Amino acid sequence: REKYKIEDRVEMLGAVPHSNVCDVLCRGQIFLNCSLTDSFCMAILEAASCGLHVVSTNVGGIPEVLPNEMATLAEPNET
Repeated sequence: REKYKIEDRVEMLGAVPHSNVCDVLCRGQIFLNCSLTDSFCMAILEAASCGLHVVSTNVGGIPEVLPNEMATLAEPNET
């Protein structure tokens, strides 16, 4: 965070109890999922249901989970 000077805009929460996930997600604007393998990512559904735009890698079943207007997909860089 300090390297990119974003410490005043990023909060590291650690583990969040399931009962608080919706409240935490609603504080954000985007949800970043950088998985290299994923068959179905429940977390992106939770994020989208809280109104966040999802930015994710284009892997596994992720492209089938949300419509294009709710997500931006990028090809993973596996090097």
